[in-house]
Amino acid sequence: MVFTLHRYILKDLFRTFVLTAAVLSVMLGLGVMFRPLRRFGVSPESIPELLLYTLPLTLTMVLPVAALLSTTLNYGRLENDNEIAACRSSGISLGTLVYPALILALSTALASLLLGFNVIPNFARQFDYLIKRDAESLVYRNIRRTGNLNSLGRDFRSFKVRAEEVDPEAHALYDVVVVDQENGQTYTVREARVNIEIGQETNQIYLELIRPIISIRNEGGSDLLTTDSVVLSYDFPSFFEDEIKFKSLSELQDIRENPTLFNPIRKPLRMVREQLLVEMICQRLQRQLEGGGRLTLNQGDRRLLVSVPSSRVQSTPVQRGRRTVHRVDGVRLNGLVDRPIQVFESARDGGPVSKRYVAQRGRLVVNAHTQMPTLSLVLQGVKVHYPDSRIEPPSLLEESLAHLAAPTDLVEQAQLWPLERLMADELPITAAASEYLELVLGHLKQRCAKLDVAITVELHLRLAFGVSCIVLVMLGAALGILLKSGHVLAAFGISFIPATLCLMLIFTGQHIAEQSPDNLGVGLAYLWSGIVTVGLIDWAVYWKLFRM
Repeated sequence: MVFTLHRYILKDLFRTFVLTAAVLSVMLGLGVMFRPLRRFGVSPESIPELLLYTLPLTLTMVLPVAALLSTTLNYGRLENDNEIAACRSSGISLGTLVYPALILALSTALASLLLGFNVIPNFARQFDYLIKRDAESLVYRNIRRTGNLNSLGRDFRSFKVRAEEVDPEAHALYDVVVVDQENGQTYTVREARVNIEIGQETNQIYLELIRPIISIRNEGGSDLLTTDSVVLSYDFPSFFEDEIKFKSLSELQDIRENPTLFNPIRKPLRMVREQLLVEMICQRLQRQLEGGGRLTLNQGDRRLLVSVPSSRVQSTPVQRGRRTVHRVDGVRLNGLVDRPIQVFESARDGGPVSKRYVAQRGRLVVNAHTQMPTLSLVLQGVKVHYPDSRIEPPSLLEESLAHLAAPTDLVEQAQLWPLERLMADELPITAAASEYLELVLGHLKQRCAKLDVAITVELHLRLAFGVSCIVLVMLGAALGILLKSGHVLAAFGISFIPATLCLMLIFTGQHIAEQSPDNLGVGLAYLWSGIVTVGLIDWAVYWKLFRM
Protein backbone atom coordinates (compact mmCIF):
# COMPACT_ATOMS: atom_id res chain seq x y z
CA MET A 1 0.00 0.00 0.00
CA VAL A 2 2.83 2.41 0.91
CA PHE A 3 4.61 1.68 -2.37
CA THR A 4 1.40 2.38 -4.31
CA LEU A 5 0.98 5.66 -2.43
CA HIS A 6 4.58 6.71 -3.14
CA ARG A 7 4.17 5.89 -6.82
CA TYR A 8 0.94 7.91 -6.96
CA ILE A 9 2.56 10.99 -5.37
CA LEU A 10 5.78 10.70 -7.39
CA LYS A 11 3.82 10.45 -10.62
CA ASP A 12 2.03 13.73 -9.94
CA LEU A 13 5.23 15.40 -8.71
CA PHE A 14 7.31 14.51 -11.76
CA ARG A 15 4.52 15.37 -14.21
CA THR A 16 4.12 18.86 -12.75
CA PHE A 17 7.89 19.25 -12.41
CA VAL A 18 8.62 18.32 -16.04
CA LEU A 19 5.93 20.61 -17.46
CA THR A 20 7.04 23.55 -15.30
CA ALA A 21 10.74 23.05 -16.09
CA ALA A 22 10.04 22.77 -19.84
CA VAL A 23 8.01 25.99 -20.01
CA LEU A 24 10.46 28.02 -17.90
CA SER A 25 13.49 26.65 -19.80
CA VAL A 26 12.11 27.63 -23.18
CA MET A 27 11.27 31.13 -21.92
CA LEU A 28 14.73 31.65 -20.41
CA GLY A 29 16.41 30.01 -23.41
CA LEU A 30 14.92 32.57 -25.76
CA GLY A 31 16.26 35.31 -23.49
CA VAL A 32 19.75 33.80 -23.46
CA MET A 33 19.72 33.48 -27.25
CA PHE A 34 18.79 37.12 -27.78
CA ARG A 35 22.34 38.31 -27.12
CA PRO A 36 24.14 36.19 -29.76
CA LEU A 37 21.35 36.82 -32.25
CA ARG A 38 21.76 40.58 -31.86
CA ARG A 39 25.55 40.56 -31.49
CA PHE A 40 26.59 38.12 -34.22
CA GLY A 41 23.66 38.26 -36.60
CA VAL A 42 23.18 34.47 -36.58
CA SER A 43 21.24 33.03 -39.49
CA PRO A 44 17.57 32.06 -38.73
CA GLU A 45 18.10 28.37 -39.58
CA SER A 46 20.54 28.08 -36.66
CA ILE A 47 17.99 29.21 -34.05
CA PRO A 48 16.51 25.74 -33.20
CA GLU A 49 19.99 24.30 -32.74
CA LEU A 50 21.04 27.25 -30.57
CA LEU A 51 17.94 26.79 -28.42
CA LEU A 52 18.85 23.14 -27.89
CA TYR A 53 22.36 24.05 -26.75
CA THR A 54 21.10 26.66 -24.28
CA LEU A 55 18.66 24.19 -22.67
CA PRO A 56 21.10 22.78 -20.05
CA LEU A 57 22.09 26.30 -19.02
CA THR A 58 18.52 27.39 -18.41
CA LEU A 59 17.67 24.10 -16.72
CA THR A 60 20.21 24.79 -13.99
CA MET A 61 18.38 28.01 -13.12
CA VAL A 62 14.93 26.45 -13.50
CA LEU A 63 15.30 23.16 -11.61
CA PRO A 64 15.06 24.51 -8.02
CA VAL A 65 12.06 26.73 -8.83
CA ALA A 66 10.24 24.03 -10.83
CA ALA A 67 10.78 21.39 -8.12
CA LEU A 68 9.66 23.81 -5.41
CA LEU A 69 6.51 24.78 -7.33
CA SER A 70 5.57 21.16 -8.09
CA THR A 71 5.94 20.00 -4.48
CA THR A 72 4.02 23.00 -3.11
CA LEU A 73 1.22 22.49 -5.62
CA ASN A 74 0.86 18.72 -5.27
CA TYR A 75 1.22 18.46 -1.48
CA GLY A 76 -1.10 21.44 -1.13
CA ARG A 77 -3.69 19.66 -3.25
CA LEU A 78 -3.30 16.47 -1.20
CA GLU A 79 -3.89 18.39 2.00
CA ASN A 80 -6.74 20.39 0.50
CA ASP A 81 -8.50 17.15 -0.58
CA ASN A 82 -7.97 15.69 2.93
CA GLU A 83 -5.90 12.83 1.46
CA ILE A 84 -3.02 13.47 3.86
CA ALA A 85 -5.41 13.47 6.83
CA ALA A 86 -6.88 10.15 5.61
CA CYS A 87 -3.42 8.62 5.28
CA ARG A 88 -2.34 9.75 8.75
CA SER A 89 -5.57 8.39 10.28
CA SER A 90 -4.72 5.06 8.62
CA GLY A 91 -1.39 4.97 10.46
CA ILE A 92 0.86 6.34 7.70
CA SER A 93 3.31 8.81 9.19
CA LEU A 94 4.04 12.26 7.76
CA GLY A 95 7.66 11.20 7.18
CA THR A 96 6.45 8.43 4.87
CA LEU A 97 4.24 10.87 2.96
CA VAL A 98 7.08 13.33 2.29
CA TYR A 99 9.40 10.54 1.17
CA PRO A 100 8.52 11.15 -2.55
CA ALA A 101 9.40 14.83 -2.08
CA LEU A 102 12.81 13.78 -0.74
CA ILE A 103 13.33 11.57 -3.79
CA LEU A 104 12.49 14.50 -6.07
CA ALA A 105 14.78 16.79 -4.04
CA LEU A 106 17.76 14.42 -4.27
CA SER A 107 17.12 13.75 -7.96
CA THR A 108 16.93 17.46 -8.72
CA ALA A 109 20.11 18.16 -6.71
CA LEU A 110 21.98 15.37 -8.51
CA ALA A 111 20.74 16.65 -11.90
CA SER A 112 21.82 20.20 -11.01
CA LEU A 113 25.33 19.07 -10.06
CA LEU A 114 25.62 16.88 -13.15
CA LEU A 115 24.50 19.75 -15.38
CA GLY A 116 26.83 22.24 -13.74
CA PHE A 117 30.01 20.17 -13.72
CA ASN A 118 29.70 18.14 -16.94
CA VAL A 119 26.73 18.73 -19.25
CA ILE A 120 26.73 22.55 -19.50
CA PRO A 121 30.46 22.82 -20.42
CA ASN A 122 29.99 20.31 -23.26
CA PHE A 123 26.88 22.06 -24.59
CA ALA A 124 28.62 25.45 -24.27
CA ARG A 125 31.42 24.20 -26.51
CA GLN A 126 28.84 23.01 -29.04
CA PHE A 127 27.12 26.41 -28.89
CA ASP A 128 30.39 28.20 -29.58
CA TYR A 129 31.26 25.75 -32.33
CA LEU A 130 27.91 26.46 -34.00
CA ILE A 131 28.69 30.20 -33.94
CA LYS A 132 32.26 29.72 -35.21
CA ARG A 133 31.25 27.21 -37.87
CA ASP A 134 29.78 30.14 -39.76
CA ALA A 135 32.63 32.48 -38.73
CA GLU A 136 33.57 33.78 -42.16
CA SER A 137 30.02 34.62 -43.17
CA LEU A 138 29.57 36.33 -39.77
CA VAL A 139 32.57 38.56 -40.51
CA TYR A 140 31.27 39.53 -43.94
CA ARG A 141 27.69 39.90 -42.67
CA ASN A 142 28.77 42.31 -39.92
CA ILE A 143 30.84 44.39 -42.33
CA ARG A 144 27.92 44.64 -44.74
CA ARG A 145 25.41 45.37 -41.98
CA THR A 146 27.35 47.87 -39.83
CA GLY A 147 30.47 48.68 -41.87
CA ASN A 148 32.79 47.36 -39.14
CA LEU A 149 33.54 44.36 -36.90
CA ASN A 150 33.01 46.09 -33.56
CA SER A 151 30.03 43.91 -32.62
CA LEU A 152 32.16 40.76 -32.66
CA GLY A 153 33.76 41.41 -29.28
CA ARG A 154 36.20 43.26 -27.06
CA ASP A 155 39.13 42.52 -29.35
CA PHE A 156 37.65 44.88 -31.94
CA ARG A 157 36.86 47.81 -29.65
CA SER A 158 40.33 49.30 -30.05
CA PHE A 159 40.47 48.19 -33.71
CA LYS A 160 38.11 49.90 -36.13
CA VAL A 161 37.87 47.86 -39.34
CA ARG A 162 35.93 49.32 -42.25
CA ALA A 163 35.62 48.13 -45.84
CA GLU A 164 33.73 49.67 -48.74
CA GLU A 165 33.36 46.37 -50.61
CA VAL A 166 33.17 42.72 -49.55
CA ASP A 167 33.85 39.69 -51.75
CA PRO A 168 33.24 36.46 -49.77
CA GLU A 169 34.08 34.21 -52.73
CA ALA A 170 37.54 35.76 -53.06
CA HIS A 171 37.93 36.03 -49.26
CA ALA A 172 38.76 39.67 -49.75
CA LEU A 173 37.89 43.18 -48.58
CA TYR A 174 38.45 46.29 -50.69
CA ASP A 175 39.15 49.91 -49.77
CA VAL A 176 39.93 49.01 -46.17
CA VAL A 177 40.86 51.28 -43.27
CA VAL A 178 42.07 49.70 -40.02
CA VAL A 179 42.53 52.01 -37.02
CA ASP A 180 44.51 50.59 -34.11
CA GLN A 181 43.56 53.13 -31.45
CA GLU A 182 45.58 51.49 -28.71
CA ASN A 183 48.89 51.52 -30.59
CA GLY A 184 48.28 54.74 -32.51
CA GLN A 185 48.51 53.15 -35.95
CA THR A 186 46.27 53.51 -39.00
CA TYR A 187 46.44 51.17 -42.00
CA THR A 188 45.01 52.24 -45.36
CA VAL A 189 44.94 49.62 -48.08
CA ARG A 190 43.21 48.91 -51.38
CA GLU A 191 42.85 45.17 -50.78
CA ALA A 192 42.90 42.89 -47.73
CA ARG A 193 42.71 39.11 -47.59
CA VAL A 194 40.67 37.38 -44.88
CA ASN A 195 41.79 34.09 -43.38
CA ILE A 196 39.96 32.50 -40.46
CA GLU A 197 41.34 29.60 -38.43
CA ILE A 198 38.86 27.97 -36.08
CA GLY A 199 40.01 25.05 -33.95
CA GLN A 200 40.19 23.71 -30.44
CA GLU A 201 43.20 25.88 -29.57
CA THR A 202 43.19 28.53 -32.32
CA ASN A 203 40.32 30.91 -33.00
CA GLN A 204 41.87 33.66 -35.08
CA ILE A 205 40.88 36.12 -37.79
CA TYR A 206 43.85 37.12 -39.93
CA LEU A 207 43.73 40.25 -42.10
CA GLU A 208 46.53 40.37 -44.65
CA LEU A 209 46.88 43.98 -45.78
CA ILE A 210 48.50 44.12 -49.22
CA ARG A 211 50.83 47.11 -49.74
CA PRO A 212 49.35 49.21 -46.92
CA ILE A 213 50.15 52.80 -46.02
CA ILE A 214 50.83 52.87 -42.29
CA SER A 215 50.47 56.03 -40.24
CA ILE A 216 52.21 55.76 -36.84
CA ARG A 217 51.40 58.43 -34.27
CA ASN A 218 54.36 59.65 -32.19
CA GLU A 219 55.29 62.57 -29.98
CA GLY A 220 56.36 64.66 -32.98
CA GLY A 221 53.26 64.04 -35.08
CA SER A 222 53.08 60.92 -37.25
CA ASP A 223 55.27 58.81 -39.53
CA LEU A 224 54.14 57.27 -42.81
CA LEU A 225 55.39 53.82 -43.79
CA THR A 226 54.78 51.64 -46.80
CA THR A 227 55.46 47.91 -46.95
CA ASP A 228 54.58 44.89 -49.06
CA SER A 229 52.14 43.35 -46.61
CA VAL A 230 51.13 43.31 -42.95
CA VAL A 231 49.21 40.51 -41.22
CA LEU A 232 46.95 41.58 -38.33
CA SER A 233 45.44 38.90 -36.13
CA TYR A 234 42.34 39.09 -33.95
CA ASP A 235 40.82 36.60 -31.55
CA PHE A 236 37.47 35.39 -32.80
CA PRO A 237 35.04 35.98 -29.91
CA SER A 238 33.70 33.15 -27.79
CA PHE A 239 30.24 33.49 -26.34
CA PHE A 240 30.69 30.81 -23.64
CA GLU A 241 34.29 29.54 -23.77
CA ASP A 242 35.76 32.70 -22.22
CA GLU A 243 33.58 32.33 -19.11
CA ILE A 244 34.63 30.34 -16.05
CA LYS A 245 31.00 29.38 -15.41
CA PHE A 246 31.06 27.18 -18.53
CA LYS A 247 34.13 25.14 -17.63
CA SER A 248 34.02 21.54 -16.39
CA LEU A 249 35.50 20.50 -13.05
CA SER A 250 38.67 19.12 -14.65
CA GLU A 251 39.09 22.30 -16.71
CA LEU A 252 38.71 24.46 -13.61
CA GLN A 253 41.42 22.46 -11.86
CA ASP A 254 43.75 22.74 -14.88
CA ILE A 255 43.17 26.50 -15.20
CA ARG A 256 43.87 27.02 -11.51
CA GLU A 257 47.22 25.24 -11.91
CA ASN A 258 48.03 26.98 -15.23
CA PRO A 259 46.10 30.25 -15.82
CA THR A 260 47.51 30.57 -19.36
CA LEU A 261 45.06 27.85 -20.44
CA PHE A 262 42.27 30.44 -20.01
CA ASN A 263 41.83 32.74 -23.00
CA PRO A 264 41.02 35.94 -21.00
CA ILE A 265 44.42 35.49 -19.31
CA ARG A 266 46.25 34.77 -22.58
CA LYS A 267 45.08 38.06 -24.09
CA PRO A 268 46.60 40.44 -21.48
CA LEU A 269 49.61 38.13 -21.20
CA ARG A 270 50.18 38.51 -24.94
CA MET A 271 49.96 42.31 -24.58
CA VAL A 272 52.52 42.25 -21.76
CA ARG A 273 54.90 40.05 -23.75
CA GLU A 274 54.54 42.23 -26.85
CA GLN A 275 55.38 45.40 -24.94
CA LEU A 276 58.15 43.59 -23.08
CA LEU A 277 59.65 42.59 -26.44
CA VAL A 278 59.46 46.20 -27.68
CA GLU A 279 61.31 47.53 -24.63
CA MET A 280 63.90 44.75 -24.70
CA ILE A 281 64.67 45.49 -28.37
CA CYS A 282 64.77 49.27 -27.82
CA GLN A 283 67.16 48.92 -24.90
CA ARG A 284 69.47 46.62 -26.88
CA LEU A 285 69.47 48.96 -29.89
CA GLN A 286 70.22 51.94 -27.66
CA ARG A 287 73.12 50.11 -25.94
CA GLN A 288 74.60 49.17 -29.31
CA LEU A 289 74.34 52.74 -30.58
CA GLU A 290 75.84 54.16 -27.39
CA GLY A 291 78.71 51.68 -27.63
CA GLY A 292 79.92 52.71 -31.07
CA GLY A 293 77.22 54.61 -32.88
CA ARG A 294 76.81 51.75 -35.36
CA LEU A 295 74.12 49.20 -35.87
CA THR A 296 73.71 46.31 -38.31
CA LEU A 297 70.21 45.34 -39.48
CA ASN A 298 69.07 42.65 -41.94
CA GLN A 299 66.28 43.01 -44.49
CA GLY A 300 65.78 39.82 -46.45
CA ASP A 301 68.92 39.33 -48.57
CA ARG A 302 70.14 42.86 -47.81
CA ARG A 303 72.21 44.23 -44.94
CA LEU A 304 71.98 47.76 -43.55
CA LEU A 305 74.85 49.35 -41.62
CA VAL A 306 73.45 52.31 -39.66
CA SER A 307 75.77 55.03 -38.35
CA VAL A 308 74.12 57.37 -35.82
CA PRO A 309 75.87 60.08 -33.78
CA SER A 310 73.05 60.51 -31.22
CA SER A 311 70.06 58.41 -30.18
CA ARG A 312 67.58 57.90 -27.35
CA VAL A 313 64.74 55.54 -26.49
CA GLN A 314 61.45 57.22 -27.37
CA SER A 315 58.07 56.90 -25.71
CA THR A 316 54.72 57.95 -27.13
CA PRO A 317 51.62 58.99 -25.14
CA VAL A 318 48.68 56.63 -25.61
CA GLN A 319 45.16 56.72 -24.20
CA ARG A 320 44.14 53.84 -21.95
CA GLY A 321 40.60 54.50 -20.82
CA ARG A 322 40.63 57.88 -19.08
CA ARG A 323 44.36 57.74 -18.44
CA THR A 324 47.19 58.85 -20.72
CA VAL A 325 50.40 56.83 -20.33
CA HIS A 326 53.73 56.76 -22.15
CA ARG A 327 54.68 53.65 -24.09
CA VAL A 328 58.17 52.86 -25.34
CA ASP A 329 57.83 52.03 -29.03
CA GLY A 330 61.12 52.92 -30.75
CA VAL A 331 64.47 54.69 -30.80
CA ARG A 332 64.83 58.30 -31.95
CA LEU A 333 67.86 58.88 -34.19
CA ASN A 334 69.46 62.34 -34.45
CA GLY A 335 72.25 63.52 -36.70
CA LEU A 336 74.65 66.45 -36.31
CA VAL A 337 75.34 69.21 -38.83
CA ASP A 338 78.78 67.85 -39.66
CA ARG A 339 77.89 64.23 -38.97
CA PRO A 340 74.50 63.11 -40.31
CA ILE A 341 72.82 59.75 -40.00
CA GLN A 342 74.15 57.37 -42.64
CA VAL A 343 72.76 54.02 -43.74
CA PHE A 344 74.90 51.81 -46.01
CA GLU A 345 73.02 49.12 -47.93
CA SER A 346 74.78 46.04 -49.28
CA ALA A 347 74.19 42.35 -49.94
CA ARG A 348 73.75 40.26 -46.82
CA ASP A 349 76.56 37.87 -47.75
CA GLY A 350 78.99 40.75 -48.33
CA GLY A 351 79.97 42.90 -51.28
CA PRO A 352 80.18 46.59 -52.08
CA VAL A 353 77.74 49.24 -50.90
CA SER A 354 74.85 49.50 -53.38
CA LYS A 355 73.06 52.45 -51.81
CA ARG A 356 73.73 55.07 -49.14
CA TYR A 357 71.10 57.05 -47.24
CA VAL A 358 71.97 60.37 -45.57
CA ALA A 359 69.52 62.05 -43.18
CA GLN A 360 69.44 64.39 -40.19
CA ARG A 361 66.60 62.67 -38.33
CA GLY A 362 65.22 59.18 -38.12
CA ARG A 363 63.36 56.67 -36.04
CA LEU A 364 63.57 52.94 -35.46
CA VAL A 365 60.08 51.53 -34.87
CA VAL A 366 59.44 48.10 -33.33
CA ASN A 367 56.41 46.32 -34.81
CA ALA A 368 55.62 43.67 -32.18
CA HIS A 369 51.85 43.60 -32.70
CA THR A 370 51.92 41.73 -36.00
CA GLN A 371 52.21 38.00 -36.57
CA MET A 372 56.00 38.24 -37.05
CA PRO A 373 57.79 41.02 -35.07
CA THR A 374 59.89 43.31 -37.27
CA LEU A 375 61.68 46.66 -37.23
CA SER A 376 61.11 49.68 -39.46
CA LEU A 377 63.66 52.42 -40.10
CA VAL A 378 62.06 55.78 -40.94
CA LEU A 379 64.43 58.49 -42.23
CA GLN A 380 63.29 62.11 -42.55
CA GLY A 381 64.81 64.70 -44.87
CA VAL A 382 66.83 62.00 -46.57
CA LYS A 383 69.05 61.83 -49.65
CA VAL A 384 69.80 58.53 -51.42
CA HIS A 385 73.27 58.20 -52.97
CA TYR A 386 74.28 55.55 -55.51
CA PRO A 387 78.03 54.75 -55.84
CA ASP A 388 77.99 54.80 -59.66
CA SER A 389 76.13 58.10 -59.92
CA ARG A 390 77.73 61.55 -59.72
CA ILE A 391 74.44 63.41 -59.81
CA GLU A 392 73.49 65.13 -56.54
CA PRO A 393 70.30 63.35 -55.40
CA PRO A 394 67.22 65.38 -54.46
CA SER A 395 66.03 65.51 -50.86
CA LEU A 396 63.13 63.20 -50.02
CA LEU A 397 60.63 64.15 -47.37
CA GLU A 398 60.68 60.66 -45.90
CA GLU A 399 61.98 57.18 -46.65
CA SER A 400 60.95 54.02 -44.81
CA LEU A 401 62.78 50.70 -44.75
CA ALA A 402 60.37 48.10 -43.38
CA HIS A 403 60.51 44.40 -42.50
CA LEU A 404 63.91 44.59 -40.84
CA ALA A 405 64.62 41.44 -38.85
CA ALA A 406 64.09 41.68 -35.10
CA PRO A 407 66.58 39.91 -32.79
CA THR A 408 65.35 36.31 -32.71
CA ASP A 409 66.77 35.61 -29.25
CA LEU A 410 64.76 38.49 -27.75
CA VAL A 411 61.60 37.43 -29.61
CA GLU A 412 61.84 33.89 -28.21
CA GLN A 413 62.72 35.14 -24.72
CA ALA A 414 59.77 37.54 -24.58
CA GLN A 415 57.27 35.02 -25.98
CA LEU A 416 58.31 32.36 -23.46
CA TRP A 417 58.86 34.57 -20.41
CA PRO A 418 57.01 32.74 -17.58
CA LEU A 419 53.80 34.13 -16.14
CA GLU A 420 55.08 33.43 -12.61
CA ARG A 421 58.08 35.72 -13.12
CA LEU A 422 55.88 38.45 -14.58
CA MET A 423 53.61 38.24 -11.54
CA ALA A 424 56.70 38.61 -9.33
CA ASP A 425 57.80 41.74 -11.30
CA GLU A 426 60.90 39.94 -12.63
CA LEU A 427 61.30 41.60 -16.02
CA PRO A 428 64.28 40.91 -18.35
CA ILE A 429 64.97 44.60 -18.96
CA THR A 430 67.76 46.68 -17.48
CA ALA A 431 65.99 50.05 -17.22
CA ALA A 432 62.69 50.89 -15.55
CA ALA A 433 59.57 49.67 -17.32
CA SER A 434 57.46 52.19 -19.18
CA GLU A 435 54.15 53.41 -17.79
CA TYR A 436 52.31 51.41 -20.43
CA LEU A 437 54.10 48.16 -19.52
CA GLU A 438 53.38 48.73 -15.84
CA LEU A 439 49.73 49.37 -16.67
CA VAL A 440 49.19 46.23 -18.78
CA LEU A 441 51.18 44.18 -16.28
CA GLY A 442 48.98 45.48 -13.45
CA HIS A 443 45.92 44.56 -15.51
CA LEU A 444 47.30 41.04 -15.97
CA LYS A 445 47.85 40.69 -12.22
CA GLN A 446 44.30 41.80 -11.52
CA ARG A 447 42.91 39.31 -14.01
CA CYS A 448 44.92 36.46 -12.46
CA ALA A 449 43.76 37.39 -8.94
CA LYS A 450 40.14 37.63 -10.08
CA LEU A 451 40.46 34.32 -11.93
CA ASP A 452 41.47 32.47 -8.77
CA VAL A 453 38.55 34.02 -6.89
CA ALA A 454 36.16 33.28 -9.77
CA ILE A 455 37.10 29.58 -9.75
CA THR A 456 36.52 29.32 -5.99
CA VAL A 457 33.18 31.13 -6.25
CA GLU A 458 32.09 29.01 -9.21
CA LEU A 459 32.73 25.76 -7.33
CA HIS A 460 30.71 27.02 -4.35
CA LEU A 461 27.99 28.32 -6.67
CA ARG A 462 27.44 24.97 -8.36
CA LEU A 463 27.38 23.15 -5.04
CA ALA A 464 24.98 25.76 -3.65
CA PHE A 465 22.54 25.24 -6.51
CA GLY A 466 22.53 21.50 -5.83
CA VAL A 467 21.98 21.88 -2.09
CA SER A 468 19.33 24.57 -2.64
CA CYS A 469 17.26 22.07 -4.60
CA ILE A 470 17.02 19.85 -1.51
CA VAL A 471 16.07 22.54 1.02
CA LEU A 472 13.63 24.29 -1.34
CA VAL A 473 11.81 21.12 -2.40
CA MET A 474 11.41 19.96 1.20
CA LEU A 475 10.16 23.42 2.18
CA GLY A 476 7.68 23.37 -0.70
CA ALA A 477 6.17 20.09 0.50
CA ALA A 478 5.91 21.38 4.07
CA LEU A 479 4.35 24.71 3.06
CA GLY A 480 1.86 22.94 0.77
CA ILE A 481 0.67 20.75 3.67
CA LEU A 482 0.66 23.57 6.20
CA LEU A 483 -1.13 26.18 4.06
CA LYS A 484 -3.27 23.85 1.90
CA SER A 485 -2.24 25.63 -1.30
CA GLY A 486 -4.02 23.48 -3.86
CA HIS A 487 -4.56 26.39 -6.22
CA VAL A 488 -1.85 27.04 -8.82
CA LEU A 489 -1.53 30.77 -8.15
CA ALA A 490 -1.48 30.25 -4.40
CA ALA A 491 1.21 27.57 -4.76
CA PHE A 492 3.26 29.84 -6.98
CA GLY A 493 2.96 32.74 -4.55
CA ILE A 494 4.00 30.60 -1.58
CA SER A 495 6.95 28.98 -3.36
CA PHE A 496 8.14 32.23 -4.96
CA ILE A 497 9.16 33.86 -1.66
CA PRO A 498 11.71 31.30 -0.35
CA ALA A 499 13.04 30.61 -3.87
CA THR A 500 13.60 34.32 -4.47
CA LEU A 501 15.30 34.73 -1.09
CA CYS A 502 17.62 31.79 -1.68
CA LEU A 503 18.58 32.68 -5.27
CA MET A 504 18.94 36.38 -4.45
CA LEU A 505 21.42 35.67 -1.64
CA ILE A 506 23.34 33.19 -3.82
CA PHE A 507 23.81 35.73 -6.61
CA THR A 508 24.49 38.55 -4.13
CA GLY A 509 27.25 36.49 -2.55
CA GLN A 510 28.68 35.69 -5.98
CA HIS A 511 28.72 39.39 -6.91
CA ILE A 512 30.36 40.46 -3.63
CA ALA A 513 33.06 37.79 -3.87
CA GLU A 514 33.91 38.59 -7.49
CA GLN A 515 34.28 42.33 -6.84
CA SER A 516 37.53 41.92 -4.95
CA PRO A 517 39.70 39.05 -3.66
CA ASP A 518 39.46 40.63 -0.18
CA ASN A 519 35.68 40.10 -0.19
CA LEU A 520 35.83 36.36 -0.87
CA GLY A 521 34.93 35.29 2.69
CA VAL A 522 32.05 37.77 2.96
CA GLY A 523 30.74 36.78 -0.45
CA LEU A 524 30.78 33.06 0.32
CA ALA A 525 28.99 33.76 3.61
CA TYR A 526 26.23 35.57 1.71
CA LEU A 527 26.15 32.81 -0.90
CA TRP A 528 25.41 30.10 1.65
CA SER A 529 23.30 32.25 4.00
CA GLY A 530 20.14 31.85 1.91
CA ILE A 531 20.44 28.06 1.93
CA VAL A 532 21.10 28.03 5.68
CA THR A 533 18.07 30.30 6.24
CA VAL A 534 15.77 28.09 4.18
CA GLY A 535 17.19 25.05 5.99
CA LEU A 536 16.30 26.61 9.36
CA ILE A 537 12.80 27.39 8.06
CA ASP A 538 12.54 23.72 6.97
CA TRP A 539 13.42 22.57 10.47
CA ALA A 540 10.90 24.93 12.09
CA VAL A 541 8.04 24.02 9.72
CA TYR A 542 8.58 20.26 9.96
CA TRP A 543 8.89 20.49 13.75
CA LYS A 544 5.45 22.11 13.77
CA LEU A 545 3.98 19.57 11.34
CA PHE A 546 5.21 16.55 13.28
CA ARG A 547 3.69 17.97 16.43
CA MET A 548 0.25 18.44 14.83
